Amino acid sequence: MHRFHRAVSLSVSVVALVLTGAEAIRHHAPAEAALLVAVALPHAALLALLGRRLRRAEVAPPE
Repeated sequence: MHRFHRAVSLSVSVVALVLTGAEAIRHHAPAEAALLVAVALPHAALLALLGRRLRRAEVAPPE
């Protein structure tokens, strides 16, 4: 069950990075870009952490 929750968390982080990337394309003011980077960095770190943990998680066969 942990793999499912990690995969959901991973997909939420991916959506957050896609949205911040799309907004970075639309807004070019320095203050807006700084805010978008500040929002994207924690999600990128979380994405790396969750991706690593999801790849290393044991797969138990169904009973």
